[in-house]
Amino acid sequence: MKRNKTAALVLAGVGVFGAAGLATSFANGAQAYGTIEAAAASTAQDRGTVAGSGWGRGNGGNGNSGNGGQGRGADRGGYDSSAGGYGRGSGQANHDTGIPAAVPGAQISAEVEAQLVFMVEEEKLARDIYALAMDDFPDARVFSNINRAESAHMAQVQTLLERYKVADPTVGLASGVFADDTLQELYDSLSSEVEKGWGEAVQAGVAVEVEDIGDLKVALKLAAPSDVTTVLENLLAGSQRHLAAFQRSGGTV
Repeated sequence: MKRNKTAALVLAGVGVFGAAGLATSFANGAQAYGTIEAAAASTAQDRGTVAGSGWGRGNGGNGNSGNGGQGRGADRGGYDSSAGGYGRGSGQANHDTGIPAAVPGAQISAEVEAQLVFMVEEEKLARDIYALAMDDFPDARVFSNINRAESAHMAQVQTLLERYKVADPTVGLASGVFADDTLQELYDSLSSEVEKGWGEAVQAGVAVEVEDIGDLKVALKLAAPSDVTTVLENLLAGSQRHLAAFQRSGGTV
């Protein structure tokens, strides 16, 4: 699976961006403002307190989005905190971190196993790239929001690997380090783009999501147990939302 050509084509769009657009959201009637992107809240599994995590005005209870319950942005209720965090507003949203139940007696083919092994590293790549961008652009919530989502995606694939007794290639690897040579090469290329500036960082995000979407579509063509298919579908929907968020921030495909 070669990703360099696609990534290079996507990165060729650098330079056409302006500053990041500010997204305006409403948290249950309380006006919120900031760069919070509702679409950046990834899949139904990791939406979290989307409505309540913008900078807004209003009152609310405590956020408890990290455990699948109701999350309320409060006087600083947060995305993944039971009380603190960031985001003022009275918005409310659900965050379901649950993985589909195991299918009794199910097994996966060698082809599906290879896709999951690759996918967990690809989700790690996305997480690590957005972590770099967060350091360079700490006020750009599009990167911090999607970074958290990618961590959740990675955890979901890791659950499947453990469930089907497949070795996790990410165990013990530091940020920016990959067992797959192609992903290592892609990370090295994209990380250098992130360091160039805002437009390049957003375009790197576009490249990551375009690659992820393509690979997930390939993986979904394989016959697999329903729990695997459900996770892959959720990841695909999340990546499509992430891509839309980067496009709203100036990225182009």
